[in-house]
Amino acid sequence: MFFFSAVARLGNSGGPIVSCDGYIVGIVSKDFSLANETASPFYAGVSTSEIIKALQEIDENIILPVENYE
Repeated sequence: MFFFSAVARLGNSGGPIVSCDGYIVGIVSKDFSLANETASPFYAGVSTSEIIKALQEIDENIILPVENYE
């Protein structure tokens, strides 16, 4: 999990996190607003590398095309 500082609203979970150069680097997972609903400038995402590892662990022959930046 990593933090990013862009606006993510209710319903954005599961959506892509896109870098400035257009690469998908993760998936939106949650915001960190306080219990009193004070807005937080940080949101959490799951990186594509963690998603790939999880898919490999379940070993269902799922192929996820991901840019490896090589």
